[in-house]
Amino acid sequence: MRVTTRLLILFIAIGFAFLAYFYLFVHYKNTETRILLEYDQMQRKQSIDAVFKINKSTELQVLSDYSSRDELINYVANPSLNWARRNLDPMIEVYDFSIVQIYDTNKELLYSNEAENHSNLKQYRLEPAMLDSLNSKRNLDLSSAYGSNLLSLSASAIHTAADSLVSSPLGYIVVGKIWDNKFFTDIAKSLSYDLAVTSIEPTIDNPPDIQSNIRIVYRIADWKGNPVVWLTFYVINTSLKDIQYLGRQVIFVTGAFIVLFFLIQFVLIEQWITVPLKILSKSLKENRVDVLDRVRGNDSEFSILGNLIEQFFEQKATLTREIETRERTQVQLREIEEQTLTIFLTSPESIVVTDLEGRVLTANDETFHLFGLPEYVKEHPGFSFLDYIDPISRDDMESLIQNLINGEDIRNREYQALRADGSSFTALISASLIKNAQQVPVRIILITRDLTEIKSLELQLLQAQKMESLGTLAGGIAHDFNNIMTIIAGYIAVSSAKIDGHTEAQDDLDEALKACLRAKNLISKILTFSRNSEKLIQSVSIAEILEESLPMIRASIPTIIEISTDIQSRKNCLADPTEIQQVLINLSSNSFYAMRKGGGNLTFSVRDVPGFELIGLDPEVKIDKDYIQLCVSDTGSGIQQDIFSRIFDPYFSTKTTGEGTGLGLSIVHGIVKNSGGFISVHSVVEEGTQFNIYLPVVDSSAIPAKSHPTPSYPFVPARIMFVDDEVSLTELFGESLTGAGYAVDVYSDSKLAFAAFEAAPQSYDLVIADVTMPILDGIKLAGMIRAISDIPIILYTGYSVYNMKSEMESISVNRILSKPILPADMINSVKEVLHERSRN
Repeated sequence: MRVTTRLLILFIAIGFAFLAYFYLFVHYKNTETRILLEYDQMQRKQSIDAVFKINKSTELQVLSDYSSRDELINYVANPSLNWARRNLDPMIEVYDFSIVQIYDTNKELLYSNEAENHSNLKQYRLEPAMLDSLNSKRNLDLSSAYGSNLLSLSASAIHTAADSLVSSPLGYIVVGKIWDNKFFTDIAKSLSYDLAVTSIEPTIDNPPDIQSNIRIVYRIADWKGNPVVWLTFYVINTSLKDIQYLGRQVIFVTGAFIVLFFLIQFVLIEQWITVPLKILSKSLKENRVDVLDRVRGNDSEFSILGNLIEQFFEQKATLTREIETRERTQVQLREIEEQTLTIFLTSPESIVVTDLEGRVLTANDETFHLFGLPEYVKEHPGFSFLDYIDPISRDDMESLIQNLINGEDIRNREYQALRADGSSFTALISASLIKNAQQVPVRIILITRDLTEIKSLELQLLQAQKMESLGTLAGGIAHDFNNIMTIIAGYIAVSSAKIDGHTEAQDDLDEALKACLRAKNLISKILTFSRNSEKLIQSVSIAEILEESLPMIRASIPTIIEISTDIQSRKNCLADPTEIQQVLINLSSNSFYAMRKGGGNLTFSVRDVPGFELIGLDPEVKIDKDYIQLCVSDTGSGIQQDIFSRIFDPYFSTKTTGEGTGLGLSIVHGIVKNSGGFISVHSVVEEGTQFNIYLPVVDSSAIPAKSHPTPSYPFVPARIMFVDDEVSLTELFGESLTGAGYAVDVYSDSKLAFAAFEAAPQSYDLVIADVTMPILDGIKLAGMIRAISDIPIILYTGYSVYNMKSEMESISVNRILSKPILPADMINSVKEVLHERSRN
């Protein structure tokens, strides 16, 4: 409970005590006033009784005097009218009576006299019962209502002076006065009262004068006790009024004192307690120290509390900073732990924690996957890591652990590791120590990486480098060979033209020329296969690629192996033509190896197969599509069943060292998969093997139409610069172009050729140059010439045009020709270029 609440309760209790005292005081004053009022009323009532008794005393004295007179006794016995007039009539005037009556013993009226102003009383008679009551007492005070007034009567029994109450009365004498309002008013005035006369008992709820504070109700009853008239006297008691006023002043002062006390207490509590407490509360709620300045600077308890709160804020700020620092540290530690655990659990490398003897304490999932360990080992590791190191390397591994404990840094050591099934693999192992607080080694962390894929990539890279070297070598040989073939073919053509009329000699030269052209196609295929280029996925005909590749396949396989084809479909599929050639050559090479000893048959077939017929061969077969089946079969030694499942694995080979790389079939498998197809194999040992390749059929409209034979162009006279470092070629083509009507300047030195052109560029209409020349090759020469003039340029090469195409296009070479080139082909190309030039 708050202090302010407790103080409030305390002062409320004090207030209730004051109110209780105030209530008792008021009650006391009211009681005192009531007692004084009652006492005053009793005194005043006695005064009123005395007044009425005084008024009655005259009647009683007269009755006492007359009732025992002998004359009256004689009158009752012998009534005499004259005596009554002389002695009884004067009583009306003398005593101011309203009525005088004499009754005999039989209650019969003997005499009755009324005042003149009350003549209506002549009919008034006392009830016999009233008179009977005088038998027991001599005098009777009676009251009776008479009209609107009160008739006050006094009756007495007539008796002798010595008579006692034992004897019967001799008669009865009755006197009375009418008490009217004037009578009562005079009495009230004599007493200084206000008066109200009613015939019924007055009520308090309807006082006639609400300003009076003393009210006396006086009842006048008849002889039976029944009220006849009610007299209510009102009077203001000034003394009592002063006492009441004084009491009210005391009550007011007391109440004012209580209110003032409460007000002062409230102000003091608000100023001394509530306000400081609010300041302290605000400071605590809003974490503000500046608000405490209002309570500091004095010696009060709140100033001490303010100083304590300020110290609390300082300690809180320090503690908060420490907690925040600790929380950040804990968050970082949790993150590090989570990251470490995530790295440990999800690492693609095996992470093993062992004791100093090599027994496994914990390991990640990759460890169990890499070493092929069963699931139950995860719950109870305990095995020795050395058990999964090849026995040949185990001693070295033990030495490694010992050297690690001795402080040697162990990083990336290669070992032969064992799997649970006994197979081995090359592993790269790194090791580090876990030390306790005293820097004593307690655990060993071993990180193992499977190098199988890396070794495979290394072999692939080596093979690729070999293939690149082979391609470079093949390109160089092809270039020189093309130069030779160009010279041979050119001079055969020239010679054939010179021996016109010798049919047999011309036929021989034609055969020689055909052989040169076949050699040209073969060299072209070799260059295409050996070049390193990006894939060119396009819609191709498998049948056409097969037909184009057969000469090269035939040239690479001995004639003891017969090659046959069965082409039933010429539909298209999406593939890289060079890759399809590589598939054909790789499969042909494998077939040759299988038939190298005894020869055999190598068969190529192409046909259409609906997709629904291939269900079950591959899960990705689409039954609503058609496929092209390329079948390569041989009659060789076949494939053994125990190695059948591994024939597509990289570097798996049944050939001896130096005869193969083990990449042929894996490359075939990759090419087919990347082309959206699949491959199946059927083999029978000593009977042969059949490879079936299935590729999805595509719309043949995507294949560009074959170009038509080049049309003949008209002769345009021109001066030609011909540049080639091979003198035989310059002589051959110089003679041919001159014979065709052109002026030709031949150069075997490209630098001299450029100097001549630079000296007179307007003298030439066309430049023809070999690409491969020493010092200044054809591409550089063309670029330098193009910087001077936009003269047409024709380049020719014995290398693959594909690798030079982009570079030649950048300098706007008009034509690129491949060797070997016949003189007629060169002349046609010159005519075409000059014709295009003349039209532009």
